[in-house]
Amino acid sequence: MDDIKRLSVVFLVVLTVFYCTAKGQQKEKIDFNVKRTDKELRYSQFVNSISYIKLDNNAFITRIKTIKYVNDNFYVHDDKAQSIFIFDKWGKFLSQIKRFGRGPEEYKSITTFDINRVKNEIHILDLSGNKIIVYSNKGDFVRTVKLNNNDLPRDFISLDNENYLFYSNDNPKKSKRRVWKTDKTGKFLKQLIKSENRQFSHHYYLPRYLVRIGQTDQIGLISDIDKTWYHIQKGKVISSNFLDLNVNVSEDILMKRTVKCNNR
Repeated sequence: MDDIKRLSVVFLVVLTVFYCTAKGQQKEKIDFNVKRTDKELRYSQFVNSISYIKLDNNAFITRIKTIKYVNDNFYVHDDKAQSIFIFDKWGKFLSQIKRFGRGPEEYKSITTFDINRVKNEIHILDLSGNKIIVYSNKGDFVRTVKLNNNDLPRDFISLDNENYLFYSNDNPKKSKRRVWKTDKTGKFLKQLIKSENRQFSHHYYLPRYLVRIGQTDQIGLISDIDKTWYHIQKGKVISSNFLDLNVNVSEDILMKRTVKCNNR
C-alpha cells in the first residue's frame, strides 16, 4: 500500500474518532503507527456494511464531483453540467438546480455547495461571482449572499443558525485565510483558526477542506501545514490535535499528486 493510501486511511480513522468522542480545549497529540505494508485494505476492517442505491434514470448525470446526504436526500453535484441533482434516500429523482448564467438569480459556476440542515436549503458558492446563492429544495431562488471582494473561500459550511464557516488556503493580500465565520448576510464575525505567516502548502497528501461529521453539527478540518486536526462544533473550535503520522511521503509522490489534482 502506498503512502497516499495509508494517509487516506488515517483520515478515515480520524473522522471516526472525532465522530464518537469530543475532546477538551487542550491540544493533544494523536500518534498513528502507520506500518508500511503491501497487504490489501478491506472495507470490512472499518465498515459494518455497504449498500448500493441505484439513481433514477430520469436524471442524466455527466460527471459527478460531490455527493452529500442530508435529511434523507442525496445531493449530487454534476460539475460538467453545472447542476445539483436531488434524489430521495431510495434514489428517486426529486428535482434539479440548473441556474447557470449571469442573471441576479443565477450562478457563473458551482465552486462547491452545502445544505442547511434546518432550513433544508441549498447554498451554492459561486467564487467567480463572489457570492453564495440560496435555493429551496425545489429549486426556487431564495436569496443571494454577497461575499467580501478580498476573500477567496475554497470551501464553506452553512451552520444550523444560518451563519457560515469559510475555509481558504490562498494567501492574497487582505484576504482572510484558514477558517472564519460570518453571519447569514456574509458579514464577518470571527476568525476561528488563524493562519501562519507563510503560504499554505499545496501538497495534496492530506484532505484540506471542511468535513461535516455524519449527520451532526460537528465539523472537522485537517491542516497540512501543522498536521493538526481541528474539531469545530456550533461555530467554535472545541479541540485541536496534532497528528503524528509516522509516514514520510517523498517529494516525488507529492509533486505527482499535486499535478494530478491541479489538472482536474
